[in-house]
Amino acid sequence: MKVTEDWIQSFPQFDAIVAANDQMALGALQALKGADRLKGVMISGVDGTADALNAITAGEMSQTIFQDAAGQAKAAFDVVEGLKKGEPAPAEKLVPFASITKDNVQQYAKK
Repeated sequence: MKVTEDWIQSFPQFDAIVAANDQMALGALQALKGADRLKGVMISGVDGTADALNAITAGEMSQTIFQDAAGQAKAAFDVVEGLKKGEPAPAEKLVPFASITKDNVQQYAKK
């Protein structure tokens, strides 16, 4: 929030803010709302928190990125199991993430 408040003082316009997590994105959202500068700014976070999902539903955030913790754990387990069998470690093990937007937010909302 503080960083965005400083940016508001320095820059006349924003098109988007991409934050490292949802808490940062929500702080930016509050700063922009407080300065009446939210209109036309796309805000993106990471984690898929309930507050971010609510902000997406309300049209205040554009997206959040859902990182699949269960998928990450399974991928790590698979690598360890392979190492135990003498298989070489992969250079990388990708676990897909999901972009949560107004179009699919209801899929991720806790019911």
